Amino acid sequence: MSDESHLPPESRDPEPSVRDERPPAVVFFAHGSRDATWRAAIDRIAARARAVHCGPVLTAFLEHVEPSLPDACAAAIAAGARRIVIVPLFIASGAHLREDLPRITAAVRARHPEVSLRAVDAAGEADVVQAAIVEFALHAARAAD
Repeated sequence: MSDESHLPPESRDPEPSVRDERPPAVVFFAHGSRDATWRAAIDRIAARARAVHCGPVLTAFLEHVEPSLPDACAAAIAAGARRIVIVPLFIASGAHLREDLPRITAAVRARHPEVSLRAVDAAGEADVVQAAIVEFALHAARAAD
């Protein structure tokens, strides 16, 4: 996964004292929109992950759409997860990831101290995602010819 070194300390997971062998839950965290059709792409990403990941896979949203990140984490914990990886579906780490996410994860940790909670970099900062965006752009440019 990605390096957490640039994330605020409160977004990084402290070293868990006991390793859990179960796969972690994956929570795709996105902004949200008032447009009801907007979340379809996020749901498709989660469905693809569910097809290949044997742990819980959930979606969560910052605003306008349910579930919230605390609710999604609670659902993962209720499903037996003791490790949760939050994958922000954002192009870059702006204020929502630098300010809102640490505040939200701190509240989740306070409520569930027995759970390892780790937020990774914004998806758009990953080399593989940037390469896919470039390929997408070049494909669109070729199709325009």
